[in-house]
Amino acid sequence: MIDQLLCILPGHARTRIAGAVAADGALRSQSLQPSRVIDNAQAGAVESAISAALQGLDAARSAIVYCPVGQSAAARITPLLTRPGLPRLIQLGTTSGPSTEVIPQATAAKGVGVDRLLVALAAHRYSRQACLVVDAGAVINIDYIDAYGVLQGGVQAPGVSAMLRAYAEATGTGAIDASTVGKGGPDAALAQSPAAGVLLGCTTAARGFVRLQLERVAEQVGVYPRLVATGDDAVLLFEHDDVVENIVPDLGMLGMLESFRILTGLATQEERLAPSPIDAENEGEEQDD
Repeated sequence: MIDQLLCILPGHARTRIAGAVAADGALRSQSLQPSRVIDNAQAGAVESAISAALQGLDAARSAIVYCPVGQSAAARITPLLTRPGLPRLIQLGTTSGPSTEVIPQATAAKGVGVDRLLVALAAHRYSRQACLVVDAGAVINIDYIDAYGVLQGGVQAPGVSAMLRAYAEATGTGAIDASTVGKGGPDAALAQSPAAGVLLGCTTAARGFVRLQLERVAEQVGVYPRLVATGDDAVLLFEHDDVVENIVPDLGMLGMLESFRILTGLATQEERLAPSPIDAENEGEEQDD
């Protein structure tokens, strides 16, 4: 019986690592611990974090769920996970192959990345209705998942960090770190420094992109879908945005956990029909108010 998971999701800019421990003998969404987010550019940081996370895992009762999205980081991580004596490695992908299993998510689009499939799976599993999911990271993915859980398609654009880098390269100015800009954040109307002005312009472009796509999807499908945000920049962009109903930073990790549950037969029909955890969270917030 597997009662502990280690989920590892190397992205293009950052790697997420999270553990999941069975509660009452079952691995559910509540079992997932908050992820640790590590910058891939920090020399040795990702390898050290993974080595530390592997220590103490019982090979007979644990499994590693791995989804190598960012190939550069994956080239450093994969050798750490294929050493003898480690727990079973489940590498999630879009096609079958050695040590690889297919993401159990329907899609009507072609060439969809595994990261988008994971987010779509978790979004539908935990909202149980049609939704528009914004994954705001190095790239901003906006995908529409219908009421049946089918990813119907989406759009992509450069993320805030990519826009900031492009601005620096085009103008010959120094790199701008969004975390150190200070005043003139995404909720301001006017910036008080050149760096804050660039950040405000980029975040405004990203938020406008999301709002326009919401309007377009609503016009096409005839209803405004629930808007859920995830990704490294979700809080920066949408913390005070009333258009976004939920911010779930670890939605991709939840997709990895849910993929494991489905692939191993742990996800029962009764659980899939149970009330939405997102709705339960919203009800709790309303009662607190």
